[in-house]
Amino acid sequence: MGFQTARAKKNRSNNSDDIAPDPLHTVNTLSIVIHCFKAMFTCTKDREACLITFIYLWLTQSLENIKSADDIPSLTRVTGSETCDAHRLRIIHVDGKSWVEYAQCYSTPQGVFWQWQPLPIILNNFFYHYVQTLSTTAVTPLLSAQQRQQLWILISKPWKTPKEYAQYGRLRKDVFFRYFTIMAQRCPYLSTTAKSIVLPEHVLHHFSAKAYQKENSNQIRYKIFRAHNQYLERLDTASKQYGINLSINNAHHKIALLFDANLTLPSYLNKKGQIDAFERRKNANNQGYQYIQLPSIEIGSRRALPLDQVRLFFDAIDEHVKGCIPLQDWTINQLITTTH
Repeated sequence: MGFQTARAKKNRSNNSDDIAPDPLHTVNTLSIVIHCFKAMFTCTKDREACLITFIYLWLTQSLENIKSADDIPSLTRVTGSETCDAHRLRIIHVDGKSWVEYAQCYSTPQGVFWQWQPLPIILNNFFYHYVQTLSTTAVTPLLSAQQRQQLWILISKPWKTPKEYAQYGRLRKDVFFRYFTIMAQRCPYLSTTAKSIVLPEHVLHHFSAKAYQKENSNQIRYKIFRAHNQYLERLDTASKQYGINLSINNAHHKIALLFDANLTLPSYLNKKGQIDAFERRKNANNQGYQYIQLPSIEIGSRRALPLDQVRLFFDAIDEHVKGCIPLQDWTINQLITTTH
C-alpha cells in the first residue's frame, strides 16, 4: 500500500463516527494551560499578549506546527478598510455591536486567498477587550522576540497537572493541540469543501472532492463559524457543569473569563446559510464610515452539480431501490443529504 493510499485510509477512519475528545478532559486541560500562563508570566502585559496568541494558534490548528520560537507568528491589528492577510486581526462595528475577525487561508488552484473569519461567539469578548487596545495607525507585531521565546518554552515544555486539577482528567498535550482538527474531521455539519479550507491538507481523506463540489467563501465562512461555536459550546457546558476555572483576571483589559457566551450577535452573523465579509469605507466628505460587502470567491469546480439536482438523482435511485427490496428505516437521499 502506497504512502498516499495508507494516509487516505487512516484519514477516512478518523473522519468517520469516532469518539470526539471528552469535553471535560479538554476544558480541564485548557484550565491547566491558563494556570501555566499565570505561573510562568509574572508580567501581566506579556501574559496577555502570549495567551491571546496561544488561543489564536489553538483555534487555527497551528500549535502542532510550531517547532521553534521563530515559527510563532506575531499578530497585528488592522482597520476595517485594510486588506485581509496572514495573522491579521480587525474589529468591525455593525448594529452598534463589535466583533473581532481573523484571517483564514483559502488555498485554491488559482492561488492563496485570505478571507475574514469571525471569531466564535464565546471567544469574542476575550479577544475584543485586548485587541481594541492595539494601535491600527502604527501597525506593530504583537509579540517581541523575547515574548515569542517565552511562549515557545510554554508550548514545548511538559504541562504538569496541579493537584486541584487532577480529579477531572486531562488530554495528552498533542491531542489538545489538535482539538479543532479532530472535531472538524468528525463534524457532520462541515461540507467536504469547507473541510478542505479549515483542515490541514495532511488530514484530508478526499483530495479530489473539490473536483465535483463548489461553495463560495460566504457559505464556507458560515459553516466554519457554526462548527467552531459548537466545538466550544460543549467545552463551555462542561466548564459550567463541573465548575472548571477559566478565569483570566486581567483587570487592565477588563478580561475576567476566557469564555463568555452572553453576547447578542450583529445582524451579519445571523444570516442563515452565509456570512458576508465587509470593507469599511469613508462616506462622502469624510462624514463617517459605512461597510461595503466584499465579493465572495468560489471554491471547488465549475463541474459541480447543484445540490437540488443531486437530491433528485438520488431520489430516483431511492425509488428504484424501494421497488426492489423491502423498505428500510433509511433512504439513500437521507444519506447523501447528511454526508454532503
